[in-house]
Amino acid sequence: MSPGLILEKYRKNIESIDQITRIGSDVSKILLVLLKSLEKENEKIPGFILYKEKLERVIGEIEKIKNHPSLKDKYEVIYNQANVLLVSNLESSLTDLVITIVNEYHDIIQWPKEDKKIVFEVSVLNYKFSTLGEVITKSLGVEFNFQDLQSTLRFLKNI
Repeated sequence: MSPGLILEKYRKNIESIDQITRIGSDVSKILLVLLKSLEKENEKIPGFILYKEKLERVIGEIEKIKNHPSLKDKYEVIYNQANVLLVSNLESSLTDLVITIVNEYHDIIQWPKEDKKIVFEVSVLNYKFSTLGEVITKSLGVEFNFQDLQSTLRFLKNI
């Protein structure tokens, strides 16, 4: 996969994650449009004045629903899960990038000295890898971890 495609996939995933965090706001906007439309359609009907105040109260509550105390914990869970998805997306993109570098740009890698070896378990051959980059990244195992910034920095310093 080319670096451009990796970046495009990364950005697309971030947009999708952002959409998840905005679902509550999107639903609120849809409800507000519907209720305001209902208000406008019925404002000339005799007797509507009695209901207009109630409708305006409901509209006001929907406008500030994101700050409602009963939803605070739920929004917190959504944002925490979005962070997990962002880290996973970063890890996936960096893994794809390392595989691409090993496969297509291996000449820019400062390979270890001759006394160092890249060793892999024979069991790795049981997987259906199509490229050397995939075999190498699978063989690196625990050393190859982008779940946290410390591991990422350590890995990047060592290649």
